[in-house]
Amino acid sequence: MRMIMLVMLAILGLISASAAAVAVAEEEELYPCEKCHLKLKLTGMKKASVYHAVNLTIGAHKGLVCADCHVPPTMSELVGGVNIVSFYKGDYKELNVVCAGCHEKTYRDYVNLVHGNKTIVCEGEVKVLVKGYKNVSYWLHLCQDYTSLSVVPAKGCVECHTPHNPHYKPLAPLPPPSRRPPPPDQSVIAYTTLGVIISSLMLIVVPFVVELEKGGRRGR
Repeated sequence: MRMIMLVMLAILGLISASAAAVAVAEEEELYPCEKCHLKLKLTGMKKASVYHAVNLTIGAHKGLVCADCHVPPTMSELVGGVNIVSFYKGDYKELNVVCAGCHEKTYRDYVNLVHGNKTIVCEGEVKVLVKGYKNVSYWLHLCQDYTSLSVVPAKGCVECHTPHNPHYKPLAPLPPPSRRPPPPDQSVIAYTTLGVIISSLMLIVVPFVVELEKGGRRGR
């Protein structure tokens, strides 16, 4: 009995090892670039690549370099601990954490079903293109009957937005409220205003007093 158990465990071990080897082989087939990237010893400071059709000198990501999203030297690991193999497997939503590093507000909107996540649609709907903040466009779904709604499954950020050649113009959005500088101390403003008023009054009163004194001296 014990021998049978050992044989079964050995067989299970072989099956597991084979499955792991197949998985590794699949990953290498999906993303074999590490074989060359490791030899190239990339720093990630480039802004464009003719081999990958990447151009970060124009568009919304103008100013970024590869290392802002990819971890050198292999470049297969992305910031946030995500592996680029997820992209080739079609696990696009796993890559959202990379986008969230810079686009915090948009990612919060996405999580709260406002931006691109599980769009609510209906039969016979009318889609209206709405111009939002800084001319960013959004589709508004208008329904005649709101009793027969259906949900379009969520998509990953990269399914609608191309990270390497973003077609949007560079924006200058305001920082989130948590990163804005605190408002100035109101008491300082009040004292400063009072000081300005007193100084202004003194500029008016002092010459008047001087003239009065001069007039009194002449009268003597």
